[in-house]
Amino acid sequence: CDLNPKPEDKDDKDDKDDKDAKDKDDKDDKDAKDKDDKDGKDADDKTCTYDLYECLAESYSKKAYETNLKDDTYGLNYGCSNHTRQMEICFCPRDLYGSFCQKQSAVKCKLEIERENDCPRYQEDFYNSDIDGDPPCYFAKRTETVHISVLTECTNELEPEGPRIDTSDILTNITEIMPTFSYHVAEENLMLSSPLDIGLATKIFNLNRPHDRRMVKTHSLTATHFTGEFPKEVEFDLAPMAPEEMSDFRAGGRYYFEIWPYGEPRDLFVSVEVLRGHIEDDEFEEPAPPGLSAF
Repeated sequence: CDLNPKPEDKDDKDDKDDKDAKDKDDKDDKDAKDKDDKDGKDADDKTCTYDLYECLAESYSKKAYETNLKDDTYGLNYGCSNHTRQMEICFCPRDLYGSFCQKQSAVKCKLEIERENDCPRYQEDFYNSDIDGDPPCYFAKRTETVHISVLTECTNELEPEGPRIDTSDILTNITEIMPTFSYHVAEENLMLSSPLDIGLATKIFNLNRPHDRRMVKTHSLTATHFTGEFPKEVEFDLAPMAPEEMSDFRAGGRYYFEIWPYGEPRDLFVSVEVLRGHIEDDEFEEPAPPGLSAF
C-alpha cells in the first residue's frame, strides 16, 4: 500500500493526462475483475482517488494547505498547489491496525478456576480462609497428576473495519470498495482475523529458587476456549520431583502453583493475569509438636 506517493512534476501535465486516461482504462479493467472475484476473495488494499496538497514539495492536509495559502510566507507563486492523484490504501479487519495493517491489537484474558462441587473435602465450618488462605480443593500423592479446569475469557481492542489513515482528503466513496473480511474468532468483545498462538502456562513454584522453570508446562488453547464458556484442563504432574527436591517445592504439605496466559507476538497481551493456588499433599503428615521443656 503506497501511502506516501512522490510529488508530481507540474511540467509533466500533458504526460499526466495521457497517464490518467490509461489509468482509467486500467481501473475499468480492474473493477471488472474485482466484480468477478467478489465472492469471498477481496483484497485488503484498494486504489482510491484523493487530493494531494503541496507547498514547497511538502504534503499537507487540506486544512493545513489552506492555512499556508493565507500565510504571508506562502502562496501559489511559492510552490503551493493541489492535484488529484491515485493511491493504494489498506483496509484493515477490526483486530489489526497501522497504516499497513501490520500490527495486532492487544489481547486481555481473564482467568478463573472452575471448581467441581465446590471442593468436596472442604468444610467451611472448620476452615477460615482469612487465616488459612485458599481452601484445600486439590489433593494428590507425590506420584500423581492433578487436573484443574480453567476458564479463559479474552477480549481485544477493536477498530471499525477500514483504513487506519486520515481519509478526509480521499475522494473515492470508501464504502463502495470496502472488502469483506472473515474472522477466525468473531465474538462481541473478541475478533481475530487469523489464528493466534495463545495458551496457558503452568508452574509449580520452587520456594527456594523462584526462577526455577523445571516444573513449567504449556497448554495450547483453541478458539472455543476464548469465550470463557468452555474450560481448558491443565495438568500438574508431581512425579518428576525427586524425593530430595521435595523441600524445594513443598511447604507445610502444600505445592503452590501459578497459571498465566502466554502468546505470540510477545507483546500480544496488554496485561497478564496470574492465577495462584495450591495442591494438598495427601501423604503429608503434620510434624508432632516438640515436647514441653521441664521447668
